[in-house]
Amino acid sequence: MKAAQNQVKAKGLKIVKATVSRGDPAEEIVKFSKNNDIDMIVIGSRGLGQTKGILLGSVSSKVCHLSECTCVTVK
Repeated sequence: MKAAQNQVKAKGLKIVKATVSRGDPAEEIVKFSKNNDIDMIVIGSRGLGQTKGILLGSVSSKVCHLSECTCVTVK
């Protein structure tokens, strides 16, 4: 996480909080965004395809559906 923080800071952005959580990834991301007054979630897509994504579930898709803030999925 430290390396990711340094990359973001090098781009001129500030990280207010970094955390590690246990539980369902999508639900934890959404809960964190609600509890920390987050305006936007940017999340990556693994690109499993429609069939695997449906069978395994998609964290990015679930976050976009559950979140109350803007979500951007990056491929």
